[in-house]
Amino acid sequence: MTTFIDMISEVSTATLSNIATAIGMPVAILVFWRSVKKEREDREYGTYDDLDKCYREFLLICIDRLALGVYGADPSFDERGMTAFQQQQREILLLNLISILERAYIMHIKRSAPMRRQWCGWNSYIDDYCRAPSFARAWRDGLGIDFERGFVKFIDAKMKLIWPEYPKGPIESGGQMQPNVGES
Repeated sequence: MTTFIDMISEVSTATLSNIATAIGMPVAILVFWRSVKKEREDREYGTYDDLDKCYREFLLICIDRLALGVYGADPSFDERGMTAFQQQQREILLLNLISILERAYIMHIKRSAPMRRQWCGWNSYIDDYCRAPSFARAWRDGLGIDFERGFVKFIDAKMKLIWPEYPKGPIESGGQMQPNVGES
């Protein structure tokens, strides 16, 4: 009776090398593919975490600058009584906010894994800000014009649904959006 060791001793080193290569290559490819996938997921989560961190920092700044009326959809807020310095601060904060929302939109369009799960919340934030008369006026007056074209169209479509006279008419009181509008 031939034992396993006897069989191995009769097989040449070259044959064993070929067998090892034939088994090892698919395993190596699988390990490499999993590693690349893991690195991509880590990058996506890192990007999402950065976006989340930026929004949290934005909210902390809003707490320190409540008088600028950037956070929330308060229909009674009127930016017209602000000093030129306050208006400039407010515009900078709004640009920061729009940049964060644009990044969330782009991540949604690219359909990164964490963003697919988080888009509903970001879309809700966008709706809330679009309902704020002061945000809507700032957007209408050109604050968002230099952002990514798809994002600008997305916000403009929301504005048209919320504000019937957008972009030419008055924006004076809280806008109303139809249910389930803008869900992507």
